Amino acid sequence: MVNNRGIFPILLVFVVVAAAGGGLLSRDRLERQQQQYKQHTEMLEISYRAAIHTYKIATDIYLRDTIRQSEVLSLFARGWRSDEAGKVELRRQLYNRLQGSYQNLWQYRLRQLHFHLPDGESFLRFHQPQRFGDKLFGVRPSVRIANTEKRAVIGFEAGRIIDGFRYVVPLEYQGQHIGSVETSIPFKSLQGAMTEYASEREYQFLVSADLVQERLFPDFRSVYAPSPF
Repeated sequence: MVNNRGIFPILLVFVVVAAAGGGLLSRDRLERQQQQYKQHTEMLEISYRAAIHTYKIATDIYLRDTIRQSEVLSLFARGWRSDEAGKVELRRQLYNRLQGSYQNLWQYRLRQLHFHLPDGESFLRFHQPQRFGDKLFGVRPSVRIANTEKRAVIGFEAGRIIDGFRYVVPLEYQGQHIGSVETSIPFKSLQGAMTEYASEREYQFLVSADLVQERLFPDFRSVYAPSPF
C-alpha cells in the first residue's frame, strides 16, 4: 500500500516547481517580446527622423536658392499692404515667377508650396491657386506660430485640403516680417523615404477623423476613408 500522506507534499512541491518554471518561461518570453518591441520602435524612430531630415534639407535648399531672392520677396511683401485687386495681380506674378521651380519640387517628394500673409490669410496655394483669402490661424497652429513667434515650425499637421508633414518658415524683406511660406510632404512620400531606410518593414498612417474633418474644406472630406482597424 502507498502512504497517501507522503504523496501530497511531493505533488505539492512538483506543482509549485512547475508553476515557478512556467512563470520563468512566461517572463522570459515577455522580456523577449518587449525587447523586440523596443527594437521595432527604435528602428521606426530612426527611419522617421532620417526621412524628415532629408525633407528638411531639401526645403532649406529650395528656400535659400529660390524663395529668399529679392525678386520673390519684394513681390510677396507688397501683398500685405495691397487691396484685393492688387493682391490678384501680385498673386499672378508670384505664381508665374515660381511655377517652374514648383514643378521641380516633386523630385524631392515635396508636394505643396503655400504663402501666408502675416495675419494668417492664405495668399497663394500652388497646389490649389484658385483657393485663397481664408484665415488660417484658427485651423493651422504652425502658421500662427511662424507669424507671431517668427520661428520655423516642422511636423505633422492637418490642413484645409489635406494633411501632411509640414515645414513653415517666417519670411522677412528689408528687415520687415512679411508673412510665411510652407512646403509639405504627404505620408505616401514619407513612407517611400522610410522604406528606403528599412525596406523589410511596412508603414501605415492613421489619423483621427475628428482632427481632419473639422479643418478640411467640405469638398475635400471625401479624400479620407474610414480605417478598418
